[in-house]
Amino acid sequence: MRKLNTYVHVDDVRYGPDDTIPDEVAAKITNPDVWAEREDPAPAAQKPPASGGQPPTDPDPNRPAGNASREDWATYATDRGVEVTGKMGRDEIKAAVDKLDAQQAGQQGT
Repeated sequence: MRKLNTYVHVDDVRYGPDDTIPDEVAAKITNPDVWAEREDPAPAAQKPPASGGQPPTDPDPNRPAGNASREDWATYATDRGVEVTGKMGRDEIKAAVDKLDAQQAGQQGT
């Protein structure tokens, strides 16, 4: 398990040297200087596609930045056909968009 040498904030959550860092959080930490030991936090994300697989598609240029406002994410999600409720926070909206992307990617592979 990877350890931090300082404190960082990811999606409004504080992580420090004594915390266990989930893989999905580690993948979002891009500064190599915050890790106690240098290693790629998400090596699977950089692996080439399996032989015969499609190369990754270019990211959607209209997709908001990860730290964009809730309103930006709500607009983007709604435009993509995701139902957004008033109770959903930014991270929940992002998760719904990611779920839609995963579903669409799964349909393309079949």
